[in-house]
Amino acid sequence: MDRSVHRLIGLCAMLIMGTGVGHVSVASTTSRMPATCEGCDFNRTDLHNLDLSGVRWVGVDLVGADLRQANLQNASLDGADLEGADLRGADLRNAKLNGADMRAARLAGVILFNTRLDGVDLSSQDFTQFADGNVRTLLTSCRGCDLRAAVLFGKDLGALSLEGDDLSHADLHAVTLKGAALFSDDLRDADLREADMSGAVLCSHEIEENGNAPPLAGRIVCADLSGARLVGATLRGARLCDPRDGVSGPSRYSACRPVDAAILVKYAHADLAGAIGP
Repeated sequence: MDRSVHRLIGLCAMLIMGTGVGHVSVASTTSRMPATCEGCDFNRTDLHNLDLSGVRWVGVDLVGADLRQANLQNASLDGADLEGADLRGADLRNAKLNGADMRAARLAGVILFNTRLDGVDLSSQDFTQFADGNVRTLLTSCRGCDLRAAVLFGKDLGALSLEGDDLSHADLHAVTLKGAALFSDDLRDADLREADMSGAVLCSHEIEENGNAPPLAGRIVCADLSGARLVGATLRGARLCDPRDGVSGPSRYSACRPVDAAILVKYAHADLAGAIGP
């Protein structure tokens, strides 16, 4: 079912509830917001300070909506369009926003805990407005996210585990990634000048299971650094994790072995001119 059909269903539900087509008024939202809604149109609706905990709003249109200080604990907003929405101070603990479009959303002070943000579009988001701790929490909640052209200048992302995120063209100038794990992340054309990636896990072996046979070593998978600017970046002690070592859990990163420049050039497509190490 495509998005237009979802939205039509949502509009019909709102008509039945007496809210009318178009924007939902603050007075009606307090008592009449549906607990479950698929494809509803809440475009630019004022929902600030409302208790929306536990709602199941799949694929809803919340473009430009005012969700300041809204209680969205345990809410499911998978696939929601939150482009340009104001989520400052919103409580998203235990919420699910997988696949949501959050481009240009205002996120300062948003409360995150056990929040699912897999595949969220945060492209061009300026994270310099957030405290380092908030940025770390958000990125930890995010897997396979679109962070193209995001601005993370000078942020401390040390020891974070990032997997499958698209950070191409991102501003990572002077970012601390010391001891971080970057598996299959797209860092093409990113600005990594003066970034500290010492001790970071940049590569891993891709392992295929063949029935009950022992694991077979596949190809080496690295963060893609093709075209990245690495002048002044520190890569001392960059590491390669190999699942064949049988190490699992958080300790697997400390068990990774050092990687050499040849591997980074070959598998990460890295131009190491001006970089320090590995």
